[in-house]
Amino acid sequence: MRVELKDPITGDPTVEDIVNRKQLLMKLSEMIPKLKSRKEKPPLDQDGLPPGYPGLQGPMPGMPAEAATPIVSQGSSKKKGKKK
Repeated sequence: MRVELKDPITGDPTVEDIVNRKQLLMKLSEMIPKLKSRKEKPPLDQDGLPPGYPGLQGPMPGMPAEAATPIVSQGSSKKKGKKK
């Protein structure tokens, strides 16, 4: 993501408090705890998980039961990387 910190023509800061990347990140880190989603905790299910937590409920309506079971990777014995 790109953020315009300075006016391309004049070179003045777009926002007076933020003149470089470090100040931008510090300002963002101050704002994250103030987000509405951070302040209000969602209600928990009987399992103690937020509603709609993927992979732990039964199959969705119209979905076959096999599709609801989690897929476990078997892993490969092939080595990955640059060929010699």
